[in-house]
Amino acid sequence: MDLLFCSRYPFSSEAKALMKKKISVGYDDVERAKKRLLSALGKGGLKPVTVGVDAVLEGEVSSYAVARMMLACLKNRYFLGRFAVAESKRVGRYLSEEEDAGLKRVAAEFGVALFSDSPFALPFADYLKYAPKSIDYKLINMRMRDGKVHLGRSELIRVLEEAARMRMEEMPADVSGIPENVRKAAEEVRGKLPKEEGFGGKVFMDEGSYPPCIAKLLERMRNSENLPHTARWYLAAFLLKTGMKVEDVIAAFRTAPDYNEQVTRYQVEYLAKRNYSVPSCASVDTYGLCIADCGVRHPLNYKKRVFVEARKSG
Repeated sequence: MDLLFCSRYPFSSEAKALMKKKISVGYDDVERAKKRLLSALGKGGLKPVTVGVDAVLEGEVSSYAVARMMLACLKNRYFLGRFAVAESKRVGRYLSEEEDAGLKRVAAEFGVALFSDSPFALPFADYLKYAPKSIDYKLINMRMRDGKVHLGRSELIRVLEEAARMRMEEMPADVSGIPENVRKAAEEVRGKLPKEEGFGGKVFMDEGSYPPCIAKLLERMRNSENLPHTARWYLAAFLLKTGMKVEDVIAAFRTAPDYNEQVTRYQVEYLAKRNYSVPSCASVDTYGLCIADCGVRHPLNYKKRVFVEARKSG
């Protein structure tokens, strides 16, 4: 049993096999899991573990498993998303320390077979499944040959980090087998966490006036999904141009799993100060954010089109 590998990648099959050998969840397991969960959901995030003692490494595996049990009890998508983001970022830091063989081993956990060393190659179907939803990782911008996508080391690590996030966002609905001490600990954690802050009230006053792409992004934000940078920039620029105040736009991002008020405020205020224009529909399509043919060439024209059609039908 490779304890170091299990502690770094607790979602792995080897780590799960290790946890199956545990007879019960004890006090120390619960306390470590509470600390891990609060750190992941807080502002500080999770720091890499540098101690190689077996007891510490085993504690890393059990704290992850018990923390996920707590999340299942909490039944909160926002908390689950923040946890997955924090954990996957730490996975990314661990991956940056791995030799090529280690990267291949982690990729195999997601059913991805790497065909070469740096630069790496993987089947395009696997790439499409795990690639970050960012314009930089769109298939058209990647190097592809013989049905395989070729990636540099840093690109592969980012893809594996995203695969880890997706894996850790999966949560079984059945919580009947979770021990009572874990359930109680989950409620203790809930009480220590700040109340979720919702969207600014003005965002959803007239959703029918938003083009389908914007409405979809708002829906994803409301469901605490982790939007790529391009989508956030587009959404913020659009909302600002429709007359929303900076504070209301900032409020629209509060349910993002990786929400950071200082960073969000800086970026939104920067957009407002620079008076950035909203990209055309053609550009939105290249970003991979267009979801419907709504009959306009620019997102800001959608509300006018809806008004015209309403007058015709009236």
